[in-house]
Amino acid sequence: MIRWLLRLAFGLGSTGALAAAWLFYTQPEWLFHQGEPLVRSYRENIEGPMRVAEAGTWQPIASGMQRRVVIIDRGPQDEHNELSLYAIRVDLSRLTMKFQVSAPQDVAVNNIGSVAERTGALAMINGGYFNPSLGVLGLCISGGQEVSPLSKGELNRGVFFQRGDNAFLVDRDHFSPNRHIENALQAGPFLVQDGKIADIDDASDRVTRRSAVALDDQRHVIFLATDTIFSGITLRHLAELLAAPTGDGGFGVRTALNLDGGTSTQMIVRTGAEYHLVRGFVNVPVLIGVYRADS
Repeated sequence: MIRWLLRLAFGLGSTGALAAAWLFYTQPEWLFHQGEPLVRSYRENIEGPMRVAEAGTWQPIASGMQRRVVIIDRGPQDEHNELSLYAIRVDLSRLTMKFQVSAPQDVAVNNIGSVAERTGALAMINGGYFNPSLGVLGLCISGGQEVSPLSKGELNRGVFFQRGDNAFLVDRDHFSPNRHIENALQAGPFLVQDGKIADIDDASDRVTRRSAVALDDQRHVIFLATDTIFSGITLRHLAELLAAPTGDGGFGVRTALNLDGGTSTQMIVRTGAEYHLVRGFVNVPVLIGVYRADS
């Protein structure tokens, strides 16, 4: 992203660069939609295997929560095309989750920062898919109440749900809703299943911003988002990173599910010890929040 901005500034000159900076801070959504086609050829032409440039380590940022930043390189050996991925790991025996759902008419005023602040969330990330009218696509249960029913849509292959102090990621065909489920949502595709990379349609795979949820062997919940504006990562590369052993710079998860990506990718962490924002470019109807157990 930095290299692309430098190229843009050089090409536009000082006046154009100042205008681009002003638009970035005042009109980020408009700039994203205008600029995405201009950089698509640049980002899609990045080739070569994914390499972990900096594996990072899990650092405590709250009781029951840790964060990790991984730097990956997707470019040829003689170039640097680095990308940051920001992840948090949550222990639900010490923290809890709440799925915050906005009605379609309220989505416009409910950005992730305001919702997190209003509800006291320590962290928050975007959920699954939605239609052009901002209605939720697929199953959504919030606080034990069904907001949207189970869907057989192509993308909504998996269900992420919470029962008590435990979180689960299951195929929708193996999901049975009952009154003991506090929160649930559909998304997809699966990235990792049983510790192995899931079957991913390479023909439709592309480089874009990504967000995901995963479970490790200790049943910690891991939320992850690409910390970038225009660039991104393919589903396969993200799956490779999540499935790779921790000794090889990966996450070593047992199962992982893709969440809505592209302009919807967004994440905020606000624990006091850590503040970090992965900016989204649209408000979304469902946000997954992490809270203190007594909140």
